[in-house]
Amino acid sequence: MGKTEDKKPDFLEQDFLLEKLDRIRSQENSKLPNQKQLAIILSAVEENLDEEKTDHSPTAYFVSFLGLLEQGESAGNKDLVTSSLYFLDLISPYAPQNLLQAKFTQILIKLSPVLTDSNADAPILKSSIGILETLLRVQDSTAWSISASEASPKRGLIGLMAFALDPRPKVRKRALEAVFNILSHPSDSSQIHLGGSVCAENALKSVSTLYSDFQKGTNKSDLLGNQGNTIVAQLIHSLQLCKTVISCSCWPLSLVEPLCLVLLGISRSTEKYLISSAFDVFEALFKGMSGEDSASKLYTVLESIFDLRPNIEDQALASSWFLVVSTAVETYTSTNPFESFYLLPKVFHLVSEFFNSENNNIQSSAAQCLIAIFENGISQKVLASVESGADADADGKINKTLSQISEGIFQLLNVRYQGSWKDIMMVVVSLSNSLMWLSDPYLINCYKVIGTLRSTDAISDGWQEAEQVIGSAIKNIGPAKTLELFPLNLDGEEKPTRTWILPLLRENVGCSDLGFFKSYFIGLSGQLEALVANLENNQPNKNSTAIATKVKVYETLIDQIWSIFPSFCDLPLDLRDSFDEELAKLLMNVVYNYTTLRGYIFSGLKLLVESNQNYLTGALNDNYQLLKKFPKNEAARNIEYLSTFSLNMLASLFNIFAVTPIDSRTQLLECSKAYLSIISKKDLEITFNRVSTALGDALKNPLAGADKENDIPPTSATMLDLIMQMISFLPQDSFNPLMTIFVTVSKNYTDPLLQKRIYRMFLVISETENGKTLITSHIEDIAQLFLQTSDQVQTTARGPRLNALACFIELLSPNLLFFIPSIISEVIIATKDLNEKTRESAFNLLVQMGNKMKAGGIIDRSKIPGMPSDADNVSASLEEYITIIAAGLSDTTTHTQAATILALSRVVFEFKESLNLQLLQELTGMIELFLENRNREIADATLGFVKVAVVSLPKDVVEPNLKNLIVHLLGWYREHSSHFRTKIKHLIERLLRVFGFEKISQNFPEEDLKFLNNIRKSKERAKRKKSNLIAEKLENETDSHRNRKHFAKMAKFESEFDRALYGSSSEDEGSDVEMDEKPKDAKKNKNDQRFIVENKDVPLDLLDQQTLAHITSTRPMKQKLSIPDKKKFKKDAEGRLVIKNLDEKDDDPLASINNSLNAYEDAIKSGPVRDSRGMYRYKRGRQNMDDGDDMSDDEKPLKTKLNPKQATGKSNRGFKGTSSKKKNTPGHRRFYN
Repeated sequence: MGKTEDKKPDFLEQDFLLEKLDRIRSQENSKLPNQKQLAIILSAVEENLDEEKTDHSPTAYFVSFLGLLEQGESAGNKDLVTSSLYFLDLISPYAPQNLLQAKFTQILIKLSPVLTDSNADAPILKSSIGILETLLRVQDSTAWSISASEASPKRGLIGLMAFALDPRPKVRKRALEAVFNILSHPSDSSQIHLGGSVCAENALKSVSTLYSDFQKGTNKSDLLGNQGNTIVAQLIHSLQLCKTVISCSCWPLSLVEPLCLVLLGISRSTEKYLISSAFDVFEALFKGMSGEDSASKLYTVLESIFDLRPNIEDQALASSWFLVVSTAVETYTSTNPFESFYLLPKVFHLVSEFFNSENNNIQSSAAQCLIAIFENGISQKVLASVESGADADADGKINKTLSQISEGIFQLLNVRYQGSWKDIMMVVVSLSNSLMWLSDPYLINCYKVIGTLRSTDAISDGWQEAEQVIGSAIKNIGPAKTLELFPLNLDGEEKPTRTWILPLLRENVGCSDLGFFKSYFIGLSGQLEALVANLENNQPNKNSTAIATKVKVYETLIDQIWSIFPSFCDLPLDLRDSFDEELAKLLMNVVYNYTTLRGYIFSGLKLLVESNQNYLTGALNDNYQLLKKFPKNEAARNIEYLSTFSLNMLASLFNIFAVTPIDSRTQLLECSKAYLSIISKKDLEITFNRVSTALGDALKNPLAGADKENDIPPTSATMLDLIMQMISFLPQDSFNPLMTIFVTVSKNYTDPLLQKRIYRMFLVISETENGKTLITSHIEDIAQLFLQTSDQVQTTARGPRLNALACFIELLSPNLLFFIPSIISEVIIATKDLNEKTRESAFNLLVQMGNKMKAGGIIDRSKIPGMPSDADNVSASLEEYITIIAAGLSDTTTHTQAATILALSRVVFEFKESLNLQLLQELTGMIELFLENRNREIADATLGFVKVAVVSLPKDVVEPNLKNLIVHLLGWYREHSSHFRTKIKHLIERLLRVFGFEKISQNFPEEDLKFLNNIRKSKERAKRKKSNLIAEKLENETDSHRNRKHFAKMAKFESEFDRALYGSSSEDEGSDVEMDEKPKDAKKNKNDQRFIVENKDVPLDLLDQQTLAHITSTRPMKQKLSIPDKKKFKKDAEGRLVIKNLDEKDDDPLASINNSLNAYEDAIKSGPVRDSRGMYRYKRGRQNMDDGDDMSDDEKPLKTKLNPKQATGKSNRGFKGTSSKKKNTPGHRRFYN
C-alpha cells in the first residue's frame, strides 16, 4: 500500500493503518452502534472494490469514501457523513500527494458544507479538521501564493483558524494542533511557511478586536455570551492561537510591536488567567527569537517593553512586567550575550526604581527580577573574555558596565532603602555568584557595608541574608580577602569577635588556596590549643564553671576550624605549592592524636584526589572563568603530584586502620581508595607486599591484636580487610598471591572472622576481569578446594561462602558440572539456616545451578565424592538436576529431608515450564507420601511443596493423586495445631478454586463433607458481601491506582516464590475466609448513624439547645480508667511497694528521652524476622543477634561515630563542638608543635 510522498514522521505509519483497518473490521459484531456501523461501511466499501477488481490502495479507499461523503450530504444522512469523514481522516495521510494537490479545490468544496455548518457535532468537525490539515500540508508554494479570496490553501487555513476559537475544547485542541503541524512544516525549501503571515494577521486581528470588546465591557454581564462563553474565554483562546503561530517562528517582525502593545494592555487587567495567557505568548515570542538572526527583532521587543514600564505603585502590572523583562533579557543573552550585557545598566536602573515603592510586595518582586537577570543575563563567556585580554575595547566596555551596576547596587544600600535591605542583599548575592572572581573589586564596597552591619548587630532582621552575602564573598573573592576585610578576632583582644564566619567558611570555601589554611588556620588552631592548655594547667580554679565554659568554647572553635579543612581541599588552586611532606606529617599527627578530628582530615585528603579527578572528567565544564584560571592540565599535574605521596599516605592510613574500631572505618576506607586509585604500579606492589607480609605474620597467631572492649578485630582480619580494598586496583601478576592467600586461609583456619573475610575476598576477586581469568585457569583445583573445606565452614561464614560459590559456578565450564552434585548437599542444608540472608542465598544458588544444568554439559560422576571411579558420565539437564536434589529425600535425618523438600519446591517453582509433565507427576506423588510422616518439620515442608504444586503447576499434575492428597491433608487437620489447620484450610480453598467444588467433593471423605460445605459457604458468603463494594470501587478506580494496589500486594513478599509459598488465598479473587463485615446496606445507612456524646459529670438534657452540639456521626470511643502498672512501682528490701509523691521527680528524668531515642534501634534489633518455615518471629536474647552475613566481624552494622555533617564540612551554625574531647596526657606532643 502506498502512502503520501514526503510524508512527515508525525503521521500514522502504513503498518499502523493496516492494523487500524483490521481492528475496525473486527468490530462488526460490536454492541456499540458507532463501532458496528464503521465496520459495516468498511466491509461494504471493500466488497465494492472487490467487485470492481480494484486494489485496496489508499487512492481507492480515498475516492470511495469521498463518494460516500457526497452521497451522505445529498441524502442528509448524518451517520453516513460522520463515518465517511472518519475514514477520510484516517486514510488521507496515505493518499498520493499529487492526487491531493490536483483535487484540492474539489475536496475543499465537498468539505465546505460540514466546515460551515454551525450545528456540526464535535466528532464530525475533528475528522474534517484532520482531512483539511492533510490537504494543506501537501500543497506547494504555487498553491499557497493564490489569494485567500478564492478556494485556495490560504482560505482553507483561515477557516481552520476559526475552529481554534471554538468553545468546545476538543475541537479547539484539534484545530490548534493542525495549525501547528501545517506552519511548522513549510512547503518546498522555505524556512518560514508562506501561510504564516496570514495566520499572524488574523490572530492579531482577533486578539485586538476581542480586547477592544473587553475594554468596553462595563460590568460582568456585558462580558458574557449566550452560552456562558465569555469574552475573556474567547480572548484566552485567541492568545493560544497567537502562541501557536509564534511557536512555529511565523510571526512577522512588523507585527511584533502591535502584539506587545496588546499583550501589555491585557496585563493591566485583573483577570489572572488572561494575564497568564498573555505572558505565555510573551514567553513563546522570546523563545521564537532565540536564534542569532533574531537579535535585532528581540531588541525591538525589549525597547517596546522598556517604554511601557508601569507605575511603581501598580502591583498587578509591575509583577507581570518584571516577569516579561527577566524572560526577555534571558532570551536576548542567548542570542547576543555581549549586547545583552551592555544593556544591563539600563535594565537595572529601570527595575531598581521600584525600590522607591511603598508596597513591600513590589519591592520583593523587583528584587526577584534583578536576581533572575543577574543569574541568566550575565554570560560566563563575557566575563571570561575580560581575563583573556584579547580585546581592550571590549574589556573597557565590560568594566564600565560592571562599575555602573556595582555603583547602582551600592546606592541601594543607602539608609533610605532600609526596608528593602533583605531583598537587596539577595540581589548582591546573585550578582556576586555571577561575577565570581570579578567581584573583586566591584563589590568590595557592598561587602564592607553589609559585613559591618552583621558584625555590629546593626540589623535585627536580615542577618541571615547578610551572612549569605559574606558567604558569597568567601566563595568568590576567597577566604583570605574576606578575612582581611573582616578579621575573626578569636583571641578576644580585638572587637568585634566574628565567630559566625567560621560556619560560613566551611560552607562556601572551594577552589581556594590550601596554603592559606596551612599558614593561617593551623596556626590559629595552635594558639587556641595553647589557651586551652593554659586554662587547664595554670589556673588555680581550673575546675570552676567559668573555666570549664571557656575551655569548651575554645575546643568548639578548634573543632570548627578543622571542619573547614575539607572545603580548602576541594580543588585547591595551589596544591603543588602548599601540600608537602611537612603538611602531610602534620595531618597524620593530628589523625593519630585527635580522634574527634579524624573525619575532617580523611574527608579533606579524599577531596584532594577526587576533586581533581572530577574536574578532569568535565564536572565544571560550564564554569568558563574557572577553566581560564585553572586549566584541566593543572588538575592532571596535581593528580600526578599526589601520587608521589600515596605510598607513605597509605602506610599511615593502614596503620591507623589497624587500631580503629570497626564502626569508625568507613571514611578511612574511602580515603584509602582515593589514593589507591592514583598510586603508581610500583608503589602499589610495595604496599600490597607489605600488607601480605603483615597478614602472614598475623596468621601465626590469628587472634592476636583483638580488642573486644574497643571493638577492634584481630590483626589477621584487619589485613584481609585491607587486601580486599586493594583487589580492584591490583595488576594481573598480583592475583596469584591473592589466590595463595585464599587457599591458605580457607584450608587451614576455622576462625569465623577469617572465613567470612576470605570468602568475601574470593567474591571480590571474581568480580574483576583479572580475577575471572585466574579462577578460570585454576577452576578444577578451586572446585576441589571448595569440596575439601565444606565440612569446616562455620555457621556465620555460610552466607559469604554461598555467595562465593555463586560466582564460582557462574564460571564453571560445561565439562566441570560434577561440582554441582558434589556441593548440592551443602546448599540444600543451607535452605534451613537460621539466618534469613543465608537462606535467601541458598535458594538463589539452587536456581543458578539449575540454569547451569539446563544449559547442558557433561557430569563426570567418577569425580563426585563417594561415587565409584568407573561411574558413567551423564548429560546435564533439568531432569538430572531434579534427580540429584531428590536424592536427599533418602537421607536418614528429618532435617535433611525437610531441607530437600524445600529445595525441590523452589526449583520446581522456578523451572515449572521447562519440566515435563510425567516428571512433575512422579515428583509430586512421591513428596505427597511424606505427609504420612508424623514429623512436624517434614510435614511443614511438604505442605509448602503441595501449595506450590497446587498454585503454580498444571492441574494435571495434582489430579491423579487428588484423593490421597485430600486424605493426607485432613489427617493433619484433625490431629495438629491451629498453625497446620490454617495452612490446610487454605490448601483446600486453593484446590476448590483449581478443580471446582464438584470434583473436590467426589474425592472428599464422606465423614468430612460438612467441613467442605462450610468452606464453600463461607467463601460464597464473603464474596456476596464484597461484590457490590468491589464493583463500586472498580468503577471509580484509575489504572494507576490499580497498579499501586498490585505493587503494594506484591511488596509483602520478596519474590514470586515467597508469594506462592506463604501467600494466603485471600489475596486472589477476594477473600476465601469468612470475614466480619457489615450488612449490604451498611454503606447506605452509614450517614444515618448518629451518636450522642455524654458528659458523665453532667446529665444530658435533651431539651437543651446545646444538645445538637453533642450529636456526632462518629462512634464515641470508650474511655478506660488509667490504672498504674504494678510493675512500675519500686520495692524496698523487704518486698513492700514504694509509691512516690506526685510532686517528686523521677530518679532518671532522661529515661523516657533515651527510650524514645532508642526506639528505632530496638525495633531493628528485636523486630520480626522470617524463620526457616517462612513464619515471622521475634528475636529473643543475644543468641539471635548474629543475623547478617554482610555485616562486619562482630555482626554489627557498619556505621560511623563521626558526624556526617562534620565529614562533609556542613553543619548548623553556632558552636557545635563535641561533647567530650580526648585530653592530652602529660608529655603528649600537640599537633601544632
